[in-house]
Amino acid sequence: MLSAPGLPRRRPAREAVTLKRLNERTWPRVTPVYQALDFAFAVRIDGDDLADYVEGLFAPFAPLGRANGSTAAHVYSVVDDGPHFKNRYALYFDGQPIIRTPLEPLALAFLLWHLNVAVVAASDRYLLVHAAAASYNGSAILLPAPKDSGKSTLVARLVQRGCGYLTDEATAINPVTLAVDPYPKPLAVEPGSWEVLADLRPDLEDRFLPFVRDQWHVAAESIRPDAIALPCPPRLIVSPHYESGARTAFEEISRAQAVLMLAENAFNFASHKVDGLHTLAEVVSGCECYRLTIGSHDDASADVMGILEDIAVRT
Repeated sequence: MLSAPGLPRRRPAREAVTLKRLNERTWPRVTPVYQALDFAFAVRIDGDDLADYVEGLFAPFAPLGRANGSTAAHVYSVVDDGPHFKNRYALYFDGQPIIRTPLEPLALAFLLWHLNVAVVAASDRYLLVHAAAASYNGSAILLPAPKDSGKSTLVARLVQRGCGYLTDEATAINPVTLAVDPYPKPLAVEPGSWEVLADLRPDLEDRFLPFVRDQWHVAAESIRPDAIALPCPPRLIVSPHYESGARTAFEEISRAQAVLMLAENAFNFASHKVDGLHTLAEVVSGCECYRLTIGSHDDASADVMGILEDIAVRT
């Protein structure tokens, strides 16, 4: 699960000076201001290759228009101090140093990690669950599970089979509408899933290849142009767990068990308190609920699609 961002900051005066210095730099590239759930941000970047790659990754987020990065609500800065510095690349968030590294792809990896953390921290009006999510025929499926349970691989397979994409990391449940609002970050495909999802291997220019040596970043729209889903209410909850060599099998669970499971996987359940429990109870009351042992992602995604199609007929 994501850890909390480095806030509150321990050296606000120093960071204010750093941010002022960064704002006074001449930046070759500044992205649009993007909106990811309740987090508005821009990225200032020294290198054209990284800037082109980052703008492609963040295109699914709602762009709020071009602006000087210093006028965005929050600003990431990726600095390249040149080859005469051992740790030439530095990443800052609102003047706060995140990492200094000799490797540009590592600066990108920390940018993507910190963005997830920041989106969760800024979007507390939602009940945020560590879950992948997809939609089918206007209904959402939630896939809550700890890290390395196979949820990103499963949601990728579901999108390939015609589902809409909501997220592979942080499912945002709107407590007012009880719908899942999309957080369409690029799918993060780890090396362990590269063989299973070989057909999703990014087809990139050579200049971008260093950025995907340790993780593929797959835009849902590269799977299907209309893949990003609209907000929709959950109708199915499936908690996946991958076991090599196991038989793919579903186990039905009670709605009380499902509420507990969602609460255990929530990023911000404590801040919502009793209201969070009521929200989960209302969400789960309209859902079928299962645990899923995955031996084969093809079998698992086919079986999940069968349940979704059955729900579509009945709703």
